[in-house]
Amino acid sequence: MAILDVQAADLLRKATAVGDATLDVYLDTERLVVVKVKDGQCVPADLVADDVEKNEDRFAEIPVVTTMDEYLWMQDFVEDLGERRITGLLDGRSGANARFLKQLGKQAPETLAAWEAYRTERVAAMVNEWFVALGIAEEA
Repeated sequence: MAILDVQAADLLRKATAVGDATLDVYLDTERLVVVKVKDGQCVPADLVADDVEKNEDRFAEIPVVTTMDEYLWMQDFVEDLGERRITGLLDGRSGANARFLKQLGKQAPETLAAWEAYRTERVAAMVNEWFVALGIAEEA
């Protein structure tokens, strides 16, 4: 099993968490480096964007956190928290995530910090599951 260095793993977690629709981020499974593709350009520059995007055997696109993922995590978070005043802040309408975070910051800033820690854990778990599926990590 190949070992991914700490810096590369951290970059992957950050890219997963951001979920930037204008940027595609891959793991080069041969060199174990993070590859970013934006506007037809690659980093590292010795790769060609089209080759990266077409070679699924070598370049694995990292998962990204969607708004639905985040909403479901928010539901789990408020359920685990069990505080009625916090549960009432989350609704299912369009823009619910942003409204929830705004209201949480105003009404319970200490809980907002707990949410950020919870989200960070969920992102790490998502990336670790992906590592296991790629065969670059063992199941915990």
